[in-house]
Amino acid sequence: MIIGINAIDMKVRSEADVSGILSQLAAQRLEIELGDENATNHSSTSAWAIRNLVLNINVDDHFDQSPSAPKVYEPGITHICLQARDAPRLKAELETSDITFNADLTTLGNGTWYAYGNTASGFVVEVESAEYAPEDAPKAWLSHVALCTHDLENLSNFYAKLTGRPWFGGYRVKQNPANDLITGVANVDLKVCWVACGNIMLEFWQYLHPETQPRPATQSQKSAGLNALTFEVEDVRSALPHLVEAGVEFADNLIQEDKNRLWLEGTDPDGNALTFVSFDKSSDDPRSLRQRSDFGWMPRLGEIRANLQTLSFRPRFQW
Repeated sequence: MIIGINAIDMKVRSEADVSGILSQLAAQRLEIELGDENATNHSSTSAWAIRNLVLNINVDDHFDQSPSAPKVYEPGITHICLQARDAPRLKAELETSDITFNADLTTLGNGTWYAYGNTASGFVVEVESAEYAPEDAPKAWLSHVALCTHDLENLSNFYAKLTGRPWFGGYRVKQNPANDLITGVANVDLKVCWVACGNIMLEFWQYLHPETQPRPATQSQKSAGLNALTFEVEDVRSALPHLVEAGVEFADNLIQEDKNRLWLEGTDPDGNALTFVSFDKSSDDPRSLRQRSDFGWMPRLGEIRANLQTLSFRPRFQW
């Protein structure tokens, strides 16, 4: 069983490109020795703990030689979403850290306000209002990570089977000028659905205009921007048969190991990079979800939202 999303990886030109995001999330750099899988002779990786997962920041000296971060309608891991009770403040403060937004906060008529910002490293960060959060909520938090695909049903079914949680949605959204403002794309026509994953949400998009194309088979190198997801399981060895049955594609079934953890690398049906990790229960490895300050924040917030009468869209997810 998937416990949750342990980490999101991103390749950036410099740490300054994400300093505003890290600051808003009150991220703390983990003083750990990262495994050999993170090391190259032209890059360095640091791990940053936030309340419900870890962000792995890879600063690459050869950044300009990497495939560009995908646009919101292109295949891949396209954006992360930061929510806040005070979304205007969050947007304004992110703008001071060289994040450029397509438009001001805009509503789709569902009681929530949205804005898409473009980081200097090319990936998108979404700001979303959450005035319903408790008054003692943090300044901002990471609520979901989004993947864009040419086949929404296939990819959402894969992640539902992988995580053991059902997908929700499948809605089509078109001919809404507000969506054009938010995304910065003209005449948007898309489908969307979600899978709750223990600690944050997985969000899936398929653009019908402009049409999302399949990921190029020749693109083996990780792109700039958001480029890998790590899922935590109880034990990688015992989880392997389920991962294979769910449809994870492995170049080999080589389980790697260091003193506190096991991990295994593969891809989803679209070619997005995935890692599956488990930690020795007797250890206090700071990368483990057991060490996060509030793993259950998003499920609690989702329950509050589901009971609100002031929002027209208030789904109840199976976390």
